[in-house]
Parts: sequence; structure tokens; C-alpha cells
Amino acid sequence: MCARWDGLALDIDEILEAPIDSSVHLMPPGGQRMSQPYVQSSAQHGVLPLGESAEPLHLFHTIRNRKHILHCYELLLMRTLEEDPALWQRLCERFGFCSECEKVGGGGGCPPLQHGLHTATKDSFKVNSISPDLWFLAIALKESKDKLIHFIRSEGPKRKVGLPGKHLASNSFLSSYLSSFNFVELNLDSIFRYGEVSQIPSEIFRCVNVRTLSLRHNFLEALPPDIGRLAKLERLFLTNNKLQNKSIPFTIAFCPSLQELYIDNNLLDALPGVLLRLSSLERVHRHGNHNYFKATFMWYHTDINDRILECPGEPEPQRSSPPSLQHLSGLAVIRSRINFFASPLIPNRVKDFICWLCDGIELCSACSAARPTTAPSYKVFTFKNPYLGNTCVPFQHWACSLACAREVEIPARREQLQDRREQDRQYERYVRESVSRLRPSQRALSSSSLGPPIPNPGPTEASQTSYALPPAPQETVSCGIL
Repeated sequence: MCARWDGLALDIDEILEAPIDSSVHLMPPGGQRMSQPYVQSSAQHGVLPLGESAEPLHLFHTIRNRKHILHCYELLLMRTLEEDPALWQRLCERFGFCSECEKVGGGGGCPPLQHGLHTATKDSFKVNSISPDLWFLAIALKESKDKLIHFIRSEGPKRKVGLPGKHLASNSFLSSYLSSFNFVELNLDSIFRYGEVSQIPSEIFRCVNVRTLSLRHNFLEALPPDIGRLAKLERLFLTNNKLQNKSIPFTIAFCPSLQELYIDNNLLDALPGVLLRLSSLERVHRHGNHNYFKATFMWYHTDINDRILECPGEPEPQRSSPPSLQHLSGLAVIRSRINFFASPLIPNRVKDFICWLCDGIELCSACSAARPTTAPSYKVFTFKNPYLGNTCVPFQHWACSLACAREVEIPARREQLQDRREQDRQYERYVRESVSRLRPSQRALSSSSLGPPIPNPGPTEASQTSYALPPAPQETVSCGIL
């Protein structure tokens, strides 16, 4: 079929909504159908297999099941409708009904997208007539007009005052809009201006089928714990924000399908240690962060004792009354590190409460103790060598005490030394094999100039019984990959 369409690869899940065009003739004068149905997308060459003789087929009953993309201008429009009821009323008057329904049905509202729009003498929603402050409305009417009209015609009757049981003032426009479509990709770049409170709406994390979430250029200082609700998330874009290590919540480990993470140009000194719990990760973009490379070399070449930093904080205030059982049980669930979002045994209201508790809480990397982010703690720097094809990748962990910090650092340093020796052996073997394939006249580096083969370490070579690690044994190595 792609060959018939001039080589166009067309995926049914990526097709745009079919624009309404009342000028299309469904039946020829003779009464015999001469066309075949299709799902109309953007008017590009080769999209329509039968050209103008094809019949537009609007899949209104399956529009909820199709895959959609939420753009930033749609979110800004929903946020503006929440603050400007008059704009919603004008949109309902313009797009909420059509003249064909008035002729046939006697004035009732038509089903979404069944007939063409009525034509007014003066259209205030033309692109040239819309105020520049409502630029997102102009783009929505141009790029996602059918989706917007579908939402207006389905949501308008529910929000009319006077209809018993249908007044949905408690539901925000954004929540209703997100529940009206099957969104699998959220492109929410640059939705906040400089100086605004960069708080991501919690409604977007209720889209359980989302596979791509983009939050670039939003001045974000923290990622909410609700990120753990997106169990099908595969790609997360957090480029160009103000995220620090404590800004990444531990609930990101509840995204078992996450494969790509983009955290370029933030304020990270190292990668958050919670990423080591994500075995599905295949790519992490981390360049351009604040003091990232400086911290990498500084912490890699320091003594083990200097990789643990004490961070003074504010002690927890004295409670005038004991905490509630709900609070204590919520903390117990958090300390267990179970994915409470996916548990069918926990009610949704309790899940929301536990998620609220997660905000502003850090978990110890050793004992999983839950402490406020402002409490005294210890930062621990460790290295993975290699990690996702890279060498010398730093990670920062949080520990509640010095003993927990040592439990994190000592095994990590032991593993780092073993990985370093293994890389040196592989590089030495590679050099020897390369030299052996050269002709004698081309061998600038003879086999006699290479060091002796490095033996495999025994099971007790890297063992340690105290916090201070013994110095690494002297070995003859020929590479500098650390």
C-alpha cells in the first residue's frame, strides 16, 4: 500500500484528525458509490490513495482509542479556559452546534463532528482576528481544530448550568480534556515564563498510556513524585531546567519502561543514584550540567574518606502530638520502596496521600530511612565504570548517617577498582592482538615493550574489613581508561 502512495509510510496511530469539509460530495448524481473510505490527514501529496474521489471517514466512536499528542498550546488553552469562563462560552457558541442539526433535529446539539460548522457573518476566531495574547488558541484552531471541536461539543452540555447531575465544575478543563483522548505523547516545552511558579499540573500524570514526556525549557526546580504513575513512560526530556540531584524523586524508579533520559543543561553535580535502580535505561544525556565535569575529576581522584560529605541541615521540629496512624503507615510504605502506584490493594485516595508524603522526602540509599530533604545528611559520590557505554560516570547518593554512607561507598569503590582492572586487561589484550596482526616492519611497538599479562584477581584481592581501603596493588598497565 505504501508503494501506491508514492512511498509514503503512513501509520494509522499517527494520523491527524480529519478536518470537517461540508463541500465533499458523498454520493454521485447517479446514486452509485464511486469512492472508498479513508482517514483524512494533512493535505500532502500522496496521502489520499484515490485522490479527490475518496470519501472522508470520521472515526468518532474510536477517537478515544486512537493515539494522540498533547502539545503545549493545548495545555495553555485549557489553563486559560479555567481562568476565563467568557472565552469558553464564546467557543461553545461558535463551535458547539451546527446549522445542519438545527434543520434536522430542531435546535438540539449535534453529536461531535457529525455535520459541518455553521457559518457566521463575522468569525471572531479566524487567525487574523484572534488577540496576540491568545496565540495558543490560534495554533490550536489551526493544528488541532477537530480535536478541540470534539471536546467542546462533548463537554459543553455537561457544563451547562441547570442540567441536574451534569454540572462538572469540580473537574478542571485540563482534566476533562485529558480524559477525552488517549494521549501517548506530551510535548509540554516552554509552558512557563521566566519568574512564574513552575509547577507541573498533576493531571498530566494521570495519562497512564503516555510513552514520551517532554518538559524542556520550563525553569523546573523539582520533578513531582507523580512521575512514578507513568508506568509505560519510555522517554523523558528534562533538558534546560534548574534541576539538582535532590530534584529527582525516588519514585522515578517506578517507571520500569524508561529507556531514554535527557537531563542536559541542569544543575546536577552527578547523576542521581536512584537511576542505578532502573535496569531498563539505555541512554542518559547528562552534558552541560553545573560543575559536572569538574566534580567528575575532583571526586574520582580523591581519597575514599573525602567522597563522603556531611551536609548540615535543620533538625526535625518537636511534635506536640504523635503522628497519625495514616502518616506512619504511609512512611512505612515509602521505606519499603514498593511501587504503591501499581498496587491494586491500595485505594486511589491512599495513593494520593502517600504521593503527597513523598514530596520533600529523601530515602537513605543504605537503610531506606525516610527523612526530609532539609534534615542533616551525608552526600556520597560513587562511580560506575563503565555505565551505558561510558567510563567514569559519577553518581550521588543520599545517606542518613555516616555508617550508612560507608555502606554505600565501600562496595562501590571495590566494584570500581575491579572494573578498572578488567578494563585495563581488555585494553592490554586488544593492543597485543593488534600488534600481532602487523608486519614486523610496521611494528612500532614490539611485544617485548608491553607489560606482562595482568592476572585475574583472586576472590580475596579486593576484600576489605575496614572503612579505609588499602592502596591499590602495583600493576603494569598500558592504558588510561579510568
